[in-house]
Amino acid sequence: MRRTFQSLVAIVVILGIGLPVWYWIVAGAPQPPAAPPADLGPVPVQVQRVAPSDLALEVAVYGTLLPRRRVTLASELAGRIGRVHPGWVQGAEVQAGDELVALDPGPFELAVQQAVAALSEAESWIRSAELQRAAAETALENARERRDVALREHERLASIVDIAGESTVDKAWDAYLSARTAADQAEAALVAAEESEVGARARRAKAEAARAVAEDQLVRSRVTAPFSGKLVGRAPVAGAYVTPGVTFGELVDVATLVLSASVPEDELIDVRVGQRAEVVPAGRAEVTRAEPLAAVVTAVSPQVNALRSGTVEIELANDDPERPLAAGLFCEGRIRTVTVPGAVVIARRHFQWREGVPVAFVVNRSGDVATVERRALSFDRPYGEGFLVAAGLSAGDELVTRPLDRLRDGAACAPPDDAHSAPAGPAGTNGRER
Repeated sequence: MRRTFQSLVAIVVILGIGLPVWYWIVAGAPQPPAAPPADLGPVPVQVQRVAPSDLALEVAVYGTLLPRRRVTLASELAGRIGRVHPGWVQGAEVQAGDELVALDPGPFELAVQQAVAALSEAESWIRSAELQRAAAETALENARERRDVALREHERLASIVDIAGESTVDKAWDAYLSARTAADQAEAALVAAEESEVGARARRAKAEAARAVAEDQLVRSRVTAPFSGKLVGRAPVAGAYVTPGVTFGELVDVATLVLSASVPEDELIDVRVGQRAEVVPAGRAEVTRAEPLAAVVTAVSPQVNALRSGTVEIELANDDPERPLAAGLFCEGRIRTVTVPGAVVIARRHFQWREGVPVAFVVNRSGDVATVERRALSFDRPYGEGFLVAAGLSAGDELVTRPLDRLRDGAACAPPDDAHSAPAGPAGTNGRER
């Protein structure tokens, strides 16, 4: 234990003496003289000629293709499937009015026949009631005539009672009373006949309704395509028994697909119903560059969706029915909004942010001497991978594209010799760098 303590004391003493001595030796050593900065000459730069041109601005949106018309195919009645469309497969195309599924028509045709028979029976009841009413009308007319004759006869005999005698007058009165009773009975019989006719006509109306229902069920036992489209789902099995509401599949109108997407509210000012657009499957660059589908803006929601970061729902309808896409596909839509004449676009990599201000460099030539000029830029709006320049660049300017970190205002530079004769792309960022 004592030896360990002595060792620690020795180490501390050695470090306390050795470190100051080492620092005195290193700090007192002579330093080599600093070399003067070497002049590397003008900075080689790559430039791009600013060439303004008319630019069609686009608003890019993303969403899912949804069919404007999509129906579920289902049975409205109970029965056994008798026929199925012979071409029913997943994605098969059918035309409006094509029969897709038909239940066994036997029970429905029998119901129609029964309804027709009941209607014929009701018609016979009406004819019988009409005959009864006509007979009752004739009987009433005859009874009323006999009553009137009996009344006149009684009145005539009463006027000559001294000659005819009271017994004759009394008999005439009894005859009148009998004729009046017969007329009342004939009138009641006519009322009954008319009511019987009304009942017969009601039975006919009921039979007609039953026939209409039976015929309608016969029609609805066949499921037909309400519009042209493509089938979704497996084909039903002929012979299977179904109940009302059982679904067979779906029919999608691929010619009326719409892209339901959202547009940020700051870009909505340029979007209008009727504007032309293009739709391409998202993530498929080869399709995006080759054959975009023509579309048109068909709807713009009047309300901002606060739940989706202040966006507005829009719809783009496929305007190229000869080239339909699949429903449910995630796509990109590009809406052509406005055309900016003489536009200049600068890529993000061709300028720098210095003290919060976008800055670019252009080449100034004076004879054989070339220097760079620092330009403060102002932007109109983002465009693709860059910005639409509102001020700071002009037609013919030689924009320095690299290296930007080695430049300062007025620094000498060495641009390519052919920069004057080889203009860059149409908007200042799409051409070749030199």
